[in-house]
Amino acid sequence: MCGSYLAVICSKELKMSFLRKHAVENGSTRRVDILAYNADTKQGIIVDRTIRFEVESHQSAEVHLEKKSIYEPTVNYFKLKYALIHVEVFGLLIGARGTIPAFFEEFRRQFALPTSLTDDIVIIVLKKILPNPN
Repeated sequence: MCGSYLAVICSKELKMSFLRKHAVENGSTRRVDILAYNADTKQGIIVDRTIRFEVESHQSAEVHLEKKSIYEPTVNYFKLKYALIHVEVFGLLIGARGTIPAFFEEFRRQFALPTSLTDDIVIIVLKKILPNPN
């Protein structure tokens, strides 16, 4: 749910197409959560959001590096397949208790995504973890 919402916002706000796609690199298949790209500028981003319990302050940087190491091997595949010039990988940590790290906010600001995105993501995560009172 959280990933789908993020994909829709990226598509709408960045005027990019978004896909959940498989890439094959060196005989290995990887499925990216979000590939958003602009066919006019030939720029793309791969976004993998990860929901984890928060354990340390630099965890978001570790998640970003982890996801980059996983998905950067797919960049050339997507560049060729969609005729892109540049594709950047972002690993975004979202705290399992609704915490939004500074790295997520930097990503949001870098791509001029609405501030409401942060609140909406927090609500989605909290609805998943809190018991339904009904």
